[in-house]
Amino acid sequence: MFPDQHDRIEGLYFNANMRRWFRNNMPSEYNRLRAARQGQYNSKVGLIDFLGLDEIDYTVPTFFERFSPAKAIGNLEDQLRCHGDHKLITGRRKSDFTNLYTYNKHDCRGMQALLKYCLSRTSTD
Repeated sequence: MFPDQHDRIEGLYFNANMRRWFRNNMPSEYNRLRAARQGQYNSKVGLIDFLGLDEIDYTVPTFFERFSPAKAIGNLEDQLRCHGDHKLITGRRKSDFTNLYTYNKHDCRGMQALLKYCLSRTSTD
């Protein structure tokens, strides 16, 4: 998207996807999570799956499992295109924004809990 900023962004970006860590360090749990996702629209094991493990000290809010950030953003964009002013967006779409904020907060806090767990079990030798 910003080719002139590639080096700057690359230096700041950290890929926190934990699939490889779980495949290497907890293969039976990873395989169980992977098997549970078979046949689903998105069959990749992700953050929500890892946070659901008993070993991870994080409670996932129930709405997190069924909320779609992409759909919420799309709905908000549609409303802005239609009405042209954020004051005219429906209450339902405003609640989408609140839910998006809450989802992102738990996404960050959940990732923090997951990283702490993995780091506490990773040797630095």
